[in-house]
Amino acid sequence: MQLIISSLALRALFTLLMLQAPFLVAKEKIIALPLVDGGHLRQPYDIALLLGALSATEKEYGPYQFELPGHTMVSDRTLLELGTGKNLSVAVSTYKKTWEGKTLVVPFPIRRGLGSYRFFFANSKNRHKFAQVHTLEQLKSFTFGQGLSWSTTKILNDHGLRVVTENSYGGLFKMLQAGRFDLFMRGADEIVREQRTIASTHNKLYIEDRVVVFTYLPMYYNVTPTRPKLAERIEAGLIAMHESGSFDRLFLQYHADEIALARGSKSNIITLKNTNLPKHLYERDKPYLMDFSESVP
Repeated sequence: MQLIISSLALRALFTLLMLQAPFLVAKEKIIALPLVDGGHLRQPYDIALLLGALSATEKEYGPYQFELPGHTMVSDRTLLELGTGKNLSVAVSTYKKTWEGKTLVVPFPIRRGLGSYRFFFANSKNRHKFAQVHTLEQLKSFTFGQGLSWSTTKILNDHGLRVVTENSYGGLFKMLQAGRFDLFMRGADEIVREQRTIASTHNKLYIEDRVVVFTYLPMYYNVTPTRPKLAERIEAGLIAMHESGSFDRLFLQYHADEIALARGSKSNIITLKNTNLPKHLYERDKPYLMDFSESVP
């Protein structure tokens, strides 16, 4: 009789453990990196890097389940969704003063400073106008197309440049092709991929690489404030990848052409102070920035 009771008890315990197993090994659900605009492709690198950071920390923080939001989010909507954490866990953004205290910023510049090198889309009919542009004063002769709420819009305005704003990312390419403004500023980390995307529909546009602006413009993962452990996990994963060398390998895998573009721009760079940034951010980020004066390995 005692043996029968023990057998029944073991069976009951096994059944209980099986029922609890999904909870014991539950995966952390992470909804991340929404589309910013209907015409704005996600950065596949941002996804790969986040997955790398999460995978690098599975031993310490456990397994995870990763999802991409199925709908677009403008900046204000992204901040709102991060605030609740129900439909969005992580987003990518430049530093935004209006977001301070409302998200948990992972203090690691994920694009290594590459986006600080700003190139321009221009209309091919104006190509001759940009041959001798070497100073900020000369740059003021032109008009610039920018998104209405972009941080770069404020930078250009603060330096006395004339800016035409537009709500739609895709609309800016149409406006440039139609001659509504002269230059559309993009980061080195964006413009090569974008050129491939728009080439068939906006065949008048080209990358004007003789005019280059440098303004420190770091990109960070922003995490919902409801999940501080997730922010801690992502930071730990990024640092681990940086120390192991896997960060460099991934960065070069996704940005070889963009790095070559930035490194070929040393002859004429116009520096504009980023008027959005607190003074300490550049020094804090400096250990993680790539030196674009060196050749690609």
